Amino acid sequence: MRLFVDDELGFYKKYFGRFNAAVIREKKILEFENPNRMKVTYEYDVQGLEVSSTPLFVFLPNTRKNWLKIYWEGKRLPVVAAEVVKKNVWEVVGKDVSRVSEELGEADRVAFLDRKVWGGRTQLPCFVSGEHLSGDGQLVVEYYDSFEHFEHIGCLFDERRYKYHYALEAGTSHWLYVKAPEKFQIEISANDKRANLIKGNDPEIKAYRIFHGTENVDVVFTVDVKVPRTLKLWYGSLVGLGVVFVIALLSLGITLIIRGKNLTPVLAQVGISIVAAIIATRGWMMTEETVLKRVSNILTILAILILTCLVVLYSVSSFVVTVK
Repeated sequence: MRLFVDDELGFYKKYFGRFNAAVIREKKILEFENPNRMKVTYEYDVQGLEVSSTPLFVFLPNTRKNWLKIYWEGKRLPVVAAEVVKKNVWEVVGKDVSRVSEELGEADRVAFLDRKVWGGRTQLPCFVSGEHLSGDGQLVVEYYDSFEHFEHIGCLFDERRYKYHYALEAGTSHWLYVKAPEKFQIEISANDKRANLIKGNDPEIKAYRIFHGTENVDVVFTVDVKVPRTLKLWYGSLVGLGVVFVIALLSLGITLIIRGKNLTPVLAQVGISIVAAIIATRGWMMTEETVLKRVSNILTILAILILTCLVVLYSVSSFVVTVK
């Protein structure tokens, strides 16, 4: 029971690791659907898997995964119920639990297991039935995941930085593929000599090969989701142009009003052109309200401010000239 409490992953590999022992290659694919959510796919290439009535331990996720699906050679597999997993674990740790519960005066040993052992678990093991799995093939795990903890790495843009922990769960060959969300780019770094970048020309896809080595700790990747430089330049220039125009419009407009002169139509033409560019830009930005939320709000405020200044200044200018 000590192994179960101290090293849960090691416990499952030791007593239920028949599947893990048969894995020769492990690939993990992260496909960002947007900057906050991704589809995760684990592909396990299996060789020489033997049939057994004991459930197969697949992996140890840190939380319950959304839309979890598992396939063996394209055929959907059901996930083993928690009660069945508990029953199999009990067969391994039952004697130790019984001895400890007797020492602590616990009459109900099953309740003691649920409260003291299962109750303290933060990770939820994933098992599948192994009765019809054998030979060589590929087992695929799919689920959706979201990041609750991240860092902001931009000022004008809400660019994100995530930490992804790659657990070396099975096999001796490990691969990581990451696909950026649409219209964004990713930058990945790993301060670990076991991770080697596979160079490519596609800025939206990154690939790493991870060598197992002697360490069994996770390889931590830093994943930055960023706005492409060309779009960043466009949005930044549009914000800067809008701010400069508002300042110039107010300064020149107030000066002309004080002197009793009409505002030149060129100011209105320039202002309307900037507003049109903002509206065209906002059309796409409204579909992405996370990374681009801040610059989107700034552009909206600028558009309203420009239109308001144009209406007020031209109205006041016309009134002053007419009265004069």
